[in-house]
Amino acid sequence: MKKNYPARITEFILLPFVGQEAPAPLRRRVGRNQPVLIDILLLTAVSRIFLGNWIVNHQPS
Repeated sequence: MKKNYPARITEFILLPFVGQEAPAPLRRRVGRNQPVLIDILLLTAVSRIFLGNWIVNHQPS
């Protein structure tokens, strides 16, 4: 990085699932491996509203 260059976040990637490598207590607490579609759409919309001015790249996965 150049000197006096402000570090910043350039990308926000949503990973709304619990992977198979996650600890068993976490997977049991969540109760499913895949997200609910409406929850992901809501999370994506809210993150764009709140973070849109600072982080321009939003990538739902």
